[in-house]
Amino acid sequence: MEFRNCKLELDLKCHAPIIHFQPSANAKGATLRASEVKPKFDKYLWTKEPEELATYKLLPYKMKFIAKNKEVIDEKVADEYVDIPLYYAKDQKRMVITNPKIVITCFDPTLQKLIVKHIKNFFIVTNFGAVQGKGYGSFTIDSEKNDQVEQENIEKILMEEFGLKTLYKIDCNKLVEKLAKFEAIKKIFRIIENFYKIIKGGINHKEYIKGFLFIHMNEKGIKNEKAALKTEIIDYPYTSNQNKVKQEPKINSHKECYVRALLGLSSSFAFKDQRRQKGGAVDVNIKISHADETIERFPSPLTFKVINKIIYIIPKKIDERIWEKEFVFTYELDKKRGTLMVFSQNQSQRN
Repeated sequence: MEFRNCKLELDLKCHAPIIHFQPSANAKGATLRASEVKPKFDKYLWTKEPEELATYKLLPYKMKFIAKNKEVIDEKVADEYVDIPLYYAKDQKRMVITNPKIVITCFDPTLQKLIVKHIKNFFIVTNFGAVQGKGYGSFTIDSEKNDQVEQENIEKILMEEFGLKTLYKIDCNKLVEKLAKFEAIKKIFRIIENFYKIIKGGINHKEYIKGFLFIHMNEKGIKNEKAALKTEIIDYPYTSNQNKVKQEPKINSHKECYVRALLGLSSSFAFKDQRRQKGGAVDVNIKISHADETIERFPSPLTFKVINKIIYIIPKKIDERIWEKEFVFTYELDKKRGTLMVFSQNQSQRN
């Protein structure tokens, strides 16, 4: 890998599709955008080489992507019916597989060396586009044309980059080996989706799996927000008395806190309430806001990387600003409100 006539040209391999902002009619030209990738790579270089780049105010190089082979997932499906795992916005985005060529133009010999030194690792540890934290937009330098590092080295790079002693992974190769390309991709992201659901809030659709975070915190004497929402805020979200199930008061020895905030803060969440004798479960939608209105979102400390059909689970440190903050929960049906706090860091570490 080297610059020739001040240009570095590399082929990229797509391991997980990007979610493109245009509907199917325009998505065929979709690929990575230099407007997203270059600022990320700049930051990566500044972080890795602070002394070498100490005299630079800007990094003098240009980057562009040339779309080559590209395929749009669910191209023949109407935009409003496209199924994108883990993507919940109601718009017309598409999953696109793209294997572009990246062209970097640089006249600075020092910067050329640093770009060549770091660009492989940069793509291994970075995702791009929408829902990148859940694994979308994963690329590496094409191994067939640029002597890509082997899988073991990829794992070593991930561990070193994120300071991990253990690298958790789910090998999906056997699970998807008989599936068509697009179905294999969807299968991989359904696995990520189910894993994340089980960790954060559990599953209560067709089958019931209690959330691991609930189990872990319950052992520390802390109950999650759902218990408080059901007893203190929601009451019974039903229009007919005959559908209500009588609730006996319970003595609760646990402190109820906003537990799921530890794995990412969003503006709302939903769950099914089973407290009805007729008609089945009821969908309950809750809006969440910070009591002081200074916090809108926190990213999840769990990041996923998909490389060669292997899901890597990357845990990061929980943002310290979340501890002991108070949040307002509003039940959308009757606008009833209540508050819960995120517990302290000391409580989370208690045996």
